[in-house]
Amino acid sequence: DVSGKTEEEARKIINDAGLQAGTHISQNSPDVEKGVVIETKPGDGQEVDVDSNVDLVVSSGMVEVPDVTGQTADEACNTLKGDDYKLGCKVEEVETADQEEGKVFDQSIPGGTEVAQGSEITVTVAKKPPEPTPTIPSATASRSSRPDTLRSAVSRAPGFAGKRHMSRGVLA
Repeated sequence: DVSGKTEEEARKIINDAGLQAGTHISQNSPDVEKGVVIETKPGDGQEVDVDSNVDLVVSSGMVEVPDVTGQTADEACNTLKGDDYKLGCKVEEVETADQEEGKVFDQSIPGGTEVAQGSEITVTVAKKPPEPTPTIPSATASRSSRPDTLRSAVSRAPGFAGKRHMSRGVLA
């Protein structure tokens, strides 16, 4: 069995056993280091004729990112960190009314993309925006400013001597 050996070591072992190290088959793996043999084809323990080719399935050192959109943050991180991917997971919450609350609606690396083993994926989760607080204009502010405006306008009127006299309900 040459699993866990570097490709170079595996080729030497296979050739020394009277077999031919065949095709290099690259395969993604979440935990087998890049350049290390994952398995052989035919597999370990299978009988083959002398001088037969034994292909080497070698780790690419990459992992295909799963699509976790639509999942909760916990579900998405459990998927990413699980044995099938072994990736890092960071959660960002964004206030939006356009997406389902509590669900992942974006991820920093799209599903189907290959990344280096152990890469961190940021998932963006919808958070309900706060309810808007109604603003009611202050009635006292608008009323209190009007007399000042009126006084100011009257005090600038031609012929105003600084005193106000009321004659028949008319300001003179």
